[in-house]
Amino acid sequence: LHTDNELNALDRYHYLDLIKERNALTMKRDVVNKGFLALGEDIGTRKGHELRERLEDLNHEILKINQTIQDCQPWKVACSHPYSLILAGDILFAGGQDSVIAVSTKTGKTIWNARVNGRALEIAVSNGRVVVSTDKGTIHCFGG
Repeated sequence: LHTDNELNALDRYHYLDLIKERNALTMKRDVVNKGFLALGEDIGTRKGHELRERLEDLNHEILKINQTIQDCQPWKVACSHPYSLILAGDILFAGGQDSVIAVSTKTGKTIWNARVNGRALEIAVSNGRVVVSTDKGTIHCFGG
């Protein structure tokens, strides 16, 4: 994920599966809670205790999923390169004002940077080269 000031790694497929599972459990919890509250003065009955236990189980499952969701985001780093982004293998290139950086997708660490003239608006990567065009019309080629 790329914002104006941050890069986040996200295991999107696992994350989406977990979100779906959490939403389904939340809906079940809401139904059980509605039934529990509908008992009114009968909350202390056997049925009330069963529903309370079910609510606790559902809340526990939701909590476990929330903790697992955090694992879907292995790293988050500050990033002042909001203008362009391209993935080449396991390296993410980001363009900013007067510079371009390369970030390891495994660690989130910046592994390379270069100066450019202006905002790095377009980045292309091919045959070991990084080509960057800027808002000032300058085209830079690095590598190879």
